[in-house]
Amino acid sequence: MDSSIHLLPVRPHVELGILLRKSLGEKCNIVDLDNTRLLGIGIAIKNNDDEIKLLFVNIYMPFDCADNTDDFMQYVS
Repeated sequence: MDSSIHLLPVRPHVELGILLRKSLGEKCNIVDLDNTRLLGIGIAIKNNDDEIKLLFVNIYMPFDCADNTDDFMQYVS
């Protein structure tokens, strides 16, 4: 996609939609990361005697110009 034509508008609100199987819904929980730009979703799945834990992290960091390169790199790292 050619980003110079600006088809993707800047989002005024931070929202996240996750699609997953209905059976996984009760295994998910929101993880508080003490930061308004970060959202964490934790999933714990039992597999026989083992438990598998996953953490998904979403970072909201609009990057439209070089002015916020330092902030962007901080969150990505």
